[in-house]
Amino acid sequence: MGQDAASLPASSLGSRGATDAGIASEHRRARLSRYPGWWLVAAALVTAALWLSHMPDLLFHAQFYADDGGWYQSAYTLGPVVSLAHPAAGYLVLLQRLVASISLLLPTVAAPTFFNVAALAVEVVGICYLVSRRMASAIPSLGVRVAIALLVIALPNAYDTSGNLTNAQWHLGLVAFLVMFANPPRHVAGHVLDALIIVGSGLTGPYCILLEPIIWWRWRRQRGDRRVRNILIANSVCAVVQILVIIDRFGAERVAGPLAAGLYPLVRMIGRQVTLGLILGAHGLTQIAGSFVAGNGVALTLLAVIPFAVCAWAAWHGPATLRAFCYFAFV
Repeated sequence: MGQDAASLPASSLGSRGATDAGIASEHRRARLSRYPGWWLVAAALVTAALWLSHMPDLLFHAQFYADDGGWYQSAYTLGPVVSLAHPAAGYLVLLQRLVASISLLLPTVAAPTFFNVAALAVEVVGICYLVSRRMASAIPSLGVRVAIALLVIALPNAYDTSGNLTNAQWHLGLVAFLVMFANPPRHVAGHVLDALIIVGSGLTGPYCILLEPIIWWRWRRQRGDRRVRNILIANSVCAVVQILVIIDRFGAERVAGPLAAGLYPLVRMIGRQVTLGLILGAHGLTQIAGSFVAGNGVALTLLAVIPFAVCAWAAWHGPATLRAFCYFAFV
């Protein structure tokens, strides 16, 4: 009755410690579930702050990036409504066109800032989706989800893929992937958000076509899930629309002539930008631009094999969600 901790066996102490840790974990989950709104607001603010720390000029000295100027010019020239249905690179890009159309309401000098804020909003929504409890079934551990979110934010050699409207469609496609594996929302607002993401992503770039086999696979495993069925219907409609636009615009916006595509340029791109880029970052790549590793075909081939091998191993040993993600990344 009066035993203290010193007189207890080590196994008892270990089991008690594990129990205490489990109770503490449950308490943390309870607190997060009690205040989910505040948790997501905090996640959004931290995400935005970390991304802005890479490039503060996104807000303080905003400029049009790459095709951003083209989105604005089309909206200004064609009109805010007509430009929405105008393809780019052979497919619809609703997100960029819609943001450009809304920006016409602002002074021209404020348009680049509005573009960057809209792009950051897409990325923040993706991170909040990932760390929310709606992804608990796909990735049960909150710590793992937070770690993945931090990895996405801090990914080396990828600073120019964030905070600009041109590349926001990549992030929107990834958010649509998360929607497929998320738990059903508890409120109407959640259903509306899911619908906006699926339709917005489906009409922005060709990603709905790439996601279609994954959604079919999900639906075949969960035929009784009405939410998955609705996602399949919405994505299928978007995929048909995009395919029709691609067929209609085939060759119309491409310059005739060789594109310099081939196996070795692919190997060089993956070896340099993916493998070495993840290790050294953008500045490190610049410093070794003329070195043996950056120009040797054998070395670049070995470096290019590494990410494929890692993805193949993860897909083989990982859960179904990870296999689906590896497929989506590959195609």
